[in-house]
Amino acid sequence: MLLLNYLGLVLKAQGQRLILLSEWMGEDALLKRIERCQNPEPPKVRTTLFKGFGSIPNTAGTDNPYLILNEGVAELSLSTSIEDVLWNYPYYRSFSESDLSLLSKTEPTIAHLKTLAEDAIHDADLWIENLKLGHSQAVKTAEVPWLIFRSIVLHWKDH
Repeated sequence: MLLLNYLGLVLKAQGQRLILLSEWMGEDALLKRIERCQNPEPPKVRTTLFKGFGSIPNTAGTDNPYLILNEGVAELSLSTSIEDVLWNYPYYRSFSESDLSLLSKTEPTIAHLKTLAEDAIHDADLWIENLKLGHSQAVKTAEVPWLIFRSIVLHWKDH
């Protein structure tokens, strides 16, 4: 699994969560809540989760693998404000601001994939808990993209 692919899945799940929350409470209310509640510092990268990652040659066909992440985010059709929130999502930032290459690759075991999925979901859960939205049906519905994320990561096959 390329770190690039993993982070693409993280951004997609969080982007879809932001869409659902924005539809439920309105974009302005969501943005105000995020501004009031978010810690601007990303969590520390758990480098032990990426033991065995080594760089591969750029097979993405671009000099900048971030362009691939940009394309994935663009497919979500987010407003500019919500897209800014997504790019500042702390879990994503913990990797993008690290010295890990997006072209890092590993052949993870099922146990490793499970740890990767659970780590991302744990941070996603902390993020939404920090917004103090309670346990409404909308908050529970906003968990769905992360359940899909977990399923994709656990069944990952390198393409």
